[in-house]
Amino acid sequence: MADRWHLLKNLGDALIRAFENYRSLLQTIPVVSTPKRLPSPASPTSPSLPPPPAPKRQLSPLEKLRHQRREYWLQKFQEVHTLYRQGLSISAIVRQSGLARTTVRKYLRLTSLPPKTSPKPDPRLIDPYRDYLYQRLAQENVSSYRLLAEIRAQGFKGGHTTVYDCVAQLRQLLDRSPSKSDPPPSPPPKTRPLTARKLAFTGLSRPDARSEAARQLIHQACQLHPHLEQIIALAQRFAYMLRTRQAQLLDPWLEMTGSSQSPNLKSFATGLRQDYEAVKAALSTPFSNGPVEGHVNRLKFIKRQMYGRANFDLLRSRVLHHH
Repeated sequence: MADRWHLLKNLGDALIRAFENYRSLLQTIPVVSTPKRLPSPASPTSPSLPPPPAPKRQLSPLEKLRHQRREYWLQKFQEVHTLYRQGLSISAIVRQSGLARTTVRKYLRLTSLPPKTSPKPDPRLIDPYRDYLYQRLAQENVSSYRLLAEIRAQGFKGGHTTVYDCVAQLRQLLDRSPSKSDPPPSPPPKTRPLTARKLAFTGLSRPDARSEAARQLIHQACQLHPHLEQIIALAQRFAYMLRTRQAQLLDPWLEMTGSSQSPNLKSFATGLRQDYEAVKAALSTPFSNGPVEGHVNRLKFIKRQMYGRANFDLLRSRVLHHH
């Protein structure tokens, strides 16, 4: 019997790969991000400080080099699609462009060149406590050492220098404000473009647990392209079939997926056909192979404790001895 969690996980991976082909369209949908803030113990509604303006700076030599490399790969991407529209085969495109065959195939599957992603910087330790510090400074003139003791009682792990720099910045804001009792205006909500992973996670969520914003997000994505609407509908139909154990819907779903426009969902459906009986059992029985997965994880844990230096006999003896 197939594992239902892995079936949903594999479907989510297939959705992410399918949505990556429409990255340029998804980026037109803004997603409002709501950062978490610690509530102030003195007031139920804590004022939020406006973010400081980002200083304009010149690009470093390394950043200029990365920009040049980005332009180079963008030209290669456009060259591959131009040659393909002219009727050249993949082998001819490889010879003319000088790219690897896997790179050419990857570029032909995409409608736009994916941007270079970089890790997001970690938030500062003092950020969740800025509202509380601002309110305390607006009430009375408090030293940074006293404020350090107060926020450490709330879970702050930083040192005095961090608090001192933040307090100095907040004092300047208070001096500029017309009334120290009035909090500064709240900044507008931050938005970021919709990603393939976000859309896949939202589309596979339970319908009764979706918020109104999630429903609007799915509706906007379906309006971008007919293929996106078809992919989302097929994914939600499979998730519904999996959660409600309706195995009789599996064969019609496989037929609809086979005639769809998404090669990623077709590949996922091909894998289901190869393991048809196990998938059918997972959709028709209330049993789960979770205990089997637990035993497999336990065997892997015991095996890795031996650092791969022992044979199967020792592994068998350890498992039997444990029981």
